[in-house]
Amino acid sequence: PEYAHYGVYEEDAMDMNVHAIHQGFLRQLSQPRCSIQLNSEVLKCEYNEGKQIWEVHTTNGVYVTRVIVNAAGAWADELAVLAGVSPFGLVPKRRTIISFDPIEQNETQEMGEFVHLPFTMDCEETVYFKPESGKIWASPADATPIEACDVQPEELDIAICVDRLQSITYLNPARLSHKWAGLRTFATDNTPVIGYNSNLSTNGPDKRGRTFFWLAGQGGYGIQTAPALGDLSASLCLQRPIPQYIQALGLDTGVLS
Repeated sequence: PEYAHYGVYEEDAMDMNVHAIHQGFLRQLSQPRCSIQLNSEVLKCEYNEGKQIWEVHTTNGVYVTRVIVNAAGAWADELAVLAGVSPFGLVPKRRTIISFDPIEQNETQEMGEFVHLPFTMDCEETVYFKPESGKIWASPADATPIEACDVQPEELDIAICVDRLQSITYLNPARLSHKWAGLRTFATDNTPVIGYNSNLSTNGPDKRGRTFFWLAGQGGYGIQTAPALGDLSASLCLQRPIPQYIQALGLDTGVLS
């Protein structure tokens, strides 16, 4: 009580089932002309100017396409380099999450006191937490620049998260159930990078023209923005009109980096 003076409660905020949304998108790829190739590291991308096609060399063979959609997340700049395209200057940033039981065995609180907690974050976004599957998930809202990698949490970030929770709540994350980290990728203006390489001014003219399409830099909001950004990207990539529901929001595609 001595920490908080004011608060804002957003009544119509809703949680997202990330797993269900992701699986829903994957099911849409079960079409005869769609396939997902796992464990296929891209080794190089060569553009055949005569045939106007890309040859994408991977550890599982060579794939041929007229257009590459660069949706490689934290590795988007690296994929661009493999294709001979100038990197955009995207920066992956580490985000740490911890999970713990909201009560200790020797404490008297009921679990029901915690399961209805809303997603809670301080106004300066230095810590946030929410109930999830009988646990409390929390993060110090870190955004540490890091090279694209199989990222792991740092003990310092975990300690900072625990300290901030104990400073502002009655939660006691004495024993952690899990700890992990992820990468959130940003452009310099924190705006998603969407469009053909020849249209993105920072890269300048490209002799391959409209054959290398960027879809990167969602900054940790990939699942949340996926339906709209997917529709928008498909329209721009196929040179079709932008969907009416997106136009109605007044989107200026020029701001997309």
